Amino acid sequence: MLYYHWKGQEVRTRSRIPSRFIAIISSYQWTGLCLAITIACYVYGLSMGSIKAYGEAFTQSQLVSVMTADFFVLTWLSYAVMTKEKIASRSHLLLCFIPVAGPFLILLLLNRQDVREEKL
Repeated sequence: MLYYHWKGQEVRTRSRIPSRFIAIISSYQWTGLCLAITIACYVYGLSMGSIKAYGEAFTQSQLVSVMTADFFVLTWLSYAVMTKEKIASRSHLLLCFIPVAGPFLILLLLNRQDVREEKL
């Protein structure tokens, strides 16, 4: 949470991350791969999971209840970051509320728009 508080402060440091690595994780293919893995996890969870078992684990385990709260906070933060950084347009912002897959969809849409702009 402190990261989001201090993120607005202008502190410029030299990046220690190799530019090749940044290029790979910024690519259309990497985002598509991450989205495919996320969808596979959704399918697995929905087909093999049990709401009843989750409900029991939620009431009996503090870890599950805290992880659930974290999940909702991080989903909201993805919306907050996309709004603050003006990464996504208003029409795409509701995609942020699809956990994990929404931000990947926005990044795929942004990559497609960047490619169109480069061709012009």
